[in-house]
Amino acid sequence: MEKFELGPLQKMWLEQLRKHPERQTAGFLGAGTPEKYEACCLGELHLCAHRLAGKELPFNKKRIHDHYVEGLLDVSFKKYGLHAPSGVALNEFITSRGTFYSLANANDGNVSWLEIADIVEKNPENFFNKSV
Repeated sequence: MEKFELGPLQKMWLEQLRKHPERQTAGFLGAGTPEKYEACCLGELHLCAHRLAGKELPFNKKRIHDHYVEGLLDVSFKKYGLHAPSGVALNEFITSRGTFYSLANANDGNVSWLEIADIVEKNPENFFNKSV
């Protein structure tokens, strides 16, 4: 596994997870409006990418979407440097809620955004294949 520094998008994402844990939801990328929403951790990554690029936030009928896909980052995961659409880890990771194999499952398993941010920051290569 090649070591690397987190890139600007990934750093922004971890900062947002820590700054806004009240936004966490489960089961889909997210819902609401650009001003007030809830998101899963991957939905927050998707929103951060749009903010960083200066693009309109991807809300469709109040749901966050990735090219009209609402559940995972089926289209964008590669450009965000993730190994897979659900944030699959190369190796299982242990949290306060148990052992998980993906960021989506950890988020949906009630692992807090704060804990997810700490886990990713300690071992980014487990989730990302490049710095973005």
